[in-house]
Amino acid sequence: MKLLTTMGSICSNQNESNQQLPPPDLSELLQQTERTGLPTPWLSEFQHSCLKLDQQTGVKWRTILLEFILEVRTIIRLHKEGKAEKEETLRELILQMEERFFQEEEGVALADSGLRERLVDRLDEYRG
Repeated sequence: MKLLTTMGSICSNQNESNQQLPPPDLSELLQQTERTGLPTPWLSEFQHSCLKLDQQTGVKWRTILLEFILEVRTIIRLHKEGKAEKEETLRELILQMEERFFQEEEGVALADSGLRERLVDRLDEYRG
């Protein structure tokens, strides 16, 4: 017998008295993660699911895209805080993002190639 594991079936197998229901969508999952400041069990489960799908298809884009989204949301949050002591951290994160996700052959896959080009250009200007 083959078991299919999904967020819903995992949720139904948990002790309901102390467990949260899974978030209804990716946006809520990311917001929950930001509120706690730590990876949630659902985020870990979603990352694992993305990794399994990437391995099954042989194309690694889901995992990289999720990492990119998490990194960008961290950068945006730090920018909105606007604290001077976090400027260096913010700069380092932006430069690390460029290294990790915007290399010539590899990196994050964006559906809009124009957006990717604009991001690369702006990162070059920022590094400038």
